[in-house]
Amino acid sequence: MSEDNSFIGRTYFEGDVQMPVPPEYFLQRIYDYDALLVMFPSTARPGAYVIARRRENSPGLTSAALASVGNPDTRLCMAMGWVPVCAMFQSGISWNPDQIIARLKARDIRANGGADKVADQLEAQEAADEAATKKAIRDDLWNRSGDGWRTYQARTGASSIKFNDNYQQRHTSPVGRFAKTQFIHENGAPHYSPVKEATVQQLPPLEAQQDGAPIPALTIGGEV
Repeated sequence: MSEDNSFIGRTYFEGDVQMPVPPEYFLQRIYDYDALLVMFPSTARPGAYVIARRRENSPGLTSAALASVGNPDTRLCMAMGWVPVCAMFQSGISWNPDQIIARLKARDIRANGGADKVADQLEAQEAADEAATKKAIRDDLWNRSGDGWRTYQARTGASSIKFNDNYQQRHTSPVGRFAKTQFIHENGAPHYSPVKEATVQQLPPLEAQQDGAPIPALTIGGEV
């Protein structure tokens, strides 16, 4: 029964919104974790409970400042001397305080070593993110510039070597040191016979190409 719940009016405040009152064991666990935490039903988000913490050191807001706060839950917290922490939704038929306490502990600066340690952790994370972003940009520009340079050399006739030329030469020859021979059988006796080298038609320089003139394609074969 909610009337027998000793935390009503101490750490849980019902307000004007009619919602199920958390059981006493749930409120007891929250109180054991932090005696300054309070709960109340949200008027801004239907079905939600607001978890707040009693203010310790910071001064409160004036009436004029409170009037400018649009969220009714935040306005109530400021008027009562509370600091909003998070919103909670209860699902199912049971109330599990362990999940809520784990979330609260993850947000608790004191539980994570204090303000100075948390600030150092945030700065280290920001520095790591910035370094990762710079590395990604540098790698992308490096790859783009390399592709652009190889394309420029191929289009101007400065080079006809493609990135996979060496790979094809290494892996299509029957024997590594006989790169310009082929292995054939003649009358049952194997021997190596020279292969006519393929020739590549060079592309003309860009400045030699006329506007609207078709650009010749590479021709690879035994003869050109």
